Amino acid sequence: MVEEELSFELRNLFYIIRKRHKLIIIITLACTLAAGIVSFFSLKPVYEAKTSIIVEKHNTDEKTQTQYNDVIMYQKLVKTYSEIAKSRAVAKKATSKLDGK
Repeated sequence: MVEEELSFELRNLFYIIRKRHKLIIIITLACTLAAGIVSFFSLKPVYEAKTSIIVEKHNTDEKTQTQYNDVIMYQKLVKTYSEIAKSRAVAKKATSKLDGK
């Protein structure tokens, strides 16, 4: 009895979809077109790039493993270097070198 109800409900569902297939296609195309128009004309593109790097000591002793604290220290060091690279002093030096060429 459960199979009969399930198959009956599925038949009804497929009948409704088949009967309204044009409407379903039109609504899907209209929504896709509207989203494309809005994203092309209204939304400004946003670009973002991220990278991370882990700098570590190179030991010739194979028994020595990188410690967690070393990884944290080098991550903080990379952040410090990136802040230095963004500073006004570095920008002025780079500008002066580029103007000379």
